[in-house]
Amino acid sequence: MPSVPTGVVINEEALGFLFAYARGAYPREAIVALIGGLSKSGQVIVDECVVPMKRVEGHGFSTWAFMGAADSRTVGIGHSHPSGVIRPSQEDLLNFFGKILLIVGPPYASELDAAFFNRQGGQIPFSVKWSGPERKFRL
Repeated sequence: MPSVPTGVVINEEALGFLFAYARGAYPREAIVALIGGLSKSGQVIVDECVVPMKRVEGHGFSTWAFMGAADSRTVGIGHSHPSGVIRPSQEDLLNFFGKILLIVGPPYASELDAAFFNRQGGQIPFSVKWSGPERKFRL
């Protein structure tokens, strides 16, 4: 299995949940654990987003206590950048957890408002696994 993820597939409900959570937390950052798995080809599959119990979400930062919070299906972290800059900061890369980092920004409405990154800060291509033909985010 490749050490660097080759791509990401995220469930529409997982990305929709993070969008709704980020809208509610705005102007603070919101943070979630990304739960899923890895394929043999190196693709990361994100099935759901989980709000960690021990988290701090502030203006310009967010974090969570990893001790005891992550399980074997945690593939990364997702969080919002209310500033709209959908790129990882140096702090994001220093606190990287798992295989991938998802960053979302306002208006938290479409795939254009989200991006995935690897540990080095390189962008990873992604697609949304839609549950219906209407391609609309639902919770």
